[in-house]
Amino acid sequence: MIHINEEDIDFAEKLLLPHEKIFDDERRNIIRCLEEKDIRACPGSGKTTTLLAKLLILEKKLPLEKNRGICVLTHTNVAIDEISNRLGRERRRIFTYPNNFSTIQSFVNEYLAIPAYNHFFKKDINCIDNDTYREAFFKTYRNVFRPGSDSYLINQGLLPEVLCDNLKYDLHNRNIILKDKQPFAFGSQTRTYRNLYQVKQLILESGILSFHDAYVLAFEYLRENEEIKEMISSRFAFLFIDEMQDTDSKQNELIEKIFDPCKVIIQRIGDENQSIYESGEEITWTPKEGFLSITDSQRFSSVIAARVNKICVNPQELAGNPNIPNIPPILLRFNAQSIKKVLPAFALQIYENGLHNLPRKVFKAVGRVGSKRDDSKLTIGSFYNHYVKDSPKRLKNYQTFKGYLSALTWTDSLSVNDYRQLFINCILKSLRTMNVKKNDRWFTEKSLFKFLKENDQNLYNSLNRNLTIWISNRINNIGYFDRLRNFIINELSPFFGVNRHSIEMERFLNRDEGFSTLGNSLSPINLFSFKKDEQEIQIELDTIHSVKGETHTATLYLETYNYHYDFEKIMEYLKGNHSPTSAKRTISNLRLAYVGMTRPSHLLCVAIRNESINGHEEDLIGAGWRVLDVDECITLDSKGLISLSNS
Repeated sequence: MIHINEEDIDFAEKLLLPHEKIFDDERRNIIRCLEEKDIRACPGSGKTTTLLAKLLILEKKLPLEKNRGICVLTHTNVAIDEISNRLGRERRRIFTYPNNFSTIQSFVNEYLAIPAYNHFFKKDINCIDNDTYREAFFKTYRNVFRPGSDSYLINQGLLPEVLCDNLKYDLHNRNIILKDKQPFAFGSQTRTYRNLYQVKQLILESGILSFHDAYVLAFEYLRENEEIKEMISSRFAFLFIDEMQDTDSKQNELIEKIFDPCKVIIQRIGDENQSIYESGEEITWTPKEGFLSITDSQRFSSVIAARVNKICVNPQELAGNPNIPNIPPILLRFNAQSIKKVLPAFALQIYENGLHNLPRKVFKAVGRVGSKRDDSKLTIGSFYNHYVKDSPKRLKNYQTFKGYLSALTWTDSLSVNDYRQLFINCILKSLRTMNVKKNDRWFTEKSLFKFLKENDQNLYNSLNRNLTIWISNRINNIGYFDRLRNFIINELSPFFGVNRHSIEMERFLNRDEGFSTLGNSLSPINLFSFKKDEQEIQIELDTIHSVKGETHTATLYLETYNYHYDFEKIMEYLKGNHSPTSAKRTISNLRLAYVGMTRPSHLLCVAIRNESINGHEEDLIGAGWRVLDVDECITLDSKGLISLSNS
């Protein structure tokens, strides 16, 4: 039987915490706990560090009885990388068999979907990836539906793009459904249903799976092989699930099917108030009775904690970091005429509080809705004309050559590895476009380099040499477009015996991606710059979903419109008046507001419409908010240029 004592925790403390910092009683209780327990951790609580401490201690005690392992499941590779980097190379034993550290998706792929595919189709899987699946869907759709034969679908608003994202197999059989709608709009005997089913089945038989398809095969495999639960539960002694509030219904159901709580100690770590993914498969996780808590945040000041602790679905005790200066949160009031002054007014507050002088700073403006076709409603783009919803900084896979070049052109803040990955992904995409495979499987980065090294050392050396040149030229803003294009056309295509003038290749090389592409005037997108007294302040704009888990120095929460304006439903909560609610849209607004407003360490600002705040000012001020009119902070000269008011 394993026990964690005070000496164990002191050991982890010295490795993980800054000098003179300690784990308090709340965190020590969680580190010591080795029984089934839910753990609620407030934003910025350092829950990853607390989990790391437990893992460090368990690593010292390996191997466990009967050589059982530890399983850690997260939702992002970023979390896996953080755990790996902070544990250090000398403690990599915990990443080897019989242990497992992975995302839930990777776990499903490795232990269930891949063996399931081998079992059902008697061959190896090609890939499990949404981008590759999308490519295959459009190509297969065009082959199955003759021109004009999908007119009924189109008249119903079911364009190929809509079907690609929403046409799925039912989790519990291989009938097709439209997202989560059951039964399907078209009867199984209709030609439309049969054709759509054929599209899905042809893609599946080719070995290409979407992430959702992986779960479909996993459930089917489990239904036929009930002994899998016993095998997995015998292998792992502990299961730690991080960010439990982001675990959707199919993931939760799968976890329950493969981990026996009588044999595996399961600990779920999360914060139900930060569940913001609106997928239709979302579940609402609440910690079970007797849960442990971390109630103090290392991220933000005490005054921010006091403002946001009621802007949530389930209020919890929340304490801020006393070492961070208290800057009163600000409501920036605007109207249709002054909306473009909101970002400058936020920047001015950053300047006046001296936050631009901090050695490490991040300033962001966030909102629920990035952009819409109907520009009459508020979106992030309403505040900043140059906002682009799908920022290339985040996207790694594109449909066209120009898409990759646009991403490379627009993004000035990526690492060398990020640039390298974009170049490699472009080459891999060109091979998929040319239908180049090895043993009936698409090339991956690893398999391509291995194949070239074994079959053409000159081309292998050329690719490595060119990657170095392309990256260097990109960093120094020297032309690399023609070099990359020429490599694909003149070196890669001939080696694989592909006609570079094929329709598919021409499409890839010459078609636009669907957003603004190339030009000499391009600058980093979604980045607002503000200058005062020769000091430049840069504010990045993003959606709330994209910044979940981040820490900012200052955050501006932008009011946007989705069915209603953000603060129409939650004004009382901003005043500190919490009341339980079962209204879905109010709950959604509260969760998004909580996540967005718990990002900043020093300064929280909220951009709010005149119509939303009118009549509530006195109560809001009484609740601890400062209310500023952006017109009183910022003026525009006759040319529309920003200037500062004297007030």
